[in-house]
Amino acid sequence: MALRIAFTGGPLDGSVMAAADERPSSNVWLDLPRYVFRVTRHGREGASFDIYHPAELQSVRQFGRQLPLHQYRIRLRVIADDSTILVKAEYVGLTGRSIPPTLQGIREWAGEGPAAEAPRIYEAPPLDEGTASVAALAVRKLA
Repeated sequence: MALRIAFTGGPLDGSVMAAADERPSSNVWLDLPRYVFRVTRHGREGASFDIYHPAELQSVRQFGRQLPLHQYRIRLRVIADDSTILVKAEYVGLTGRSIPPTLQGIREWAGEGPAAEAPRIYEAPPLDEGTASVAALAVRKLA
């Protein structure tokens, strides 16, 4: 089974995150689709979730600020013939909450417990070759 999340509106507008059945990644931002899958009860329509914009990590870290959280709500969930769960999430707005832009802060926010390594700045997310969006992401596993 795989998961694809398409975002409309807000900072992730036009972005697509994808997760596949493989081993989990050690890089937390790659696990965002897994986090969304878990907190929305497998991508249920009407469920909402808070998420950070991966492109904001370096700038907030550089200026010593917190990483703002944005809220999205799932508007559409379809299971394709190949068992891929296709999800469309629409922007609701800023939550007014923020998290520290560190590995530990993000892991704790995502419910993954304390970080196993020291806080660090993340690498920029990889982009799909034909896409200019920040979050054409691939993760290793849904759980």
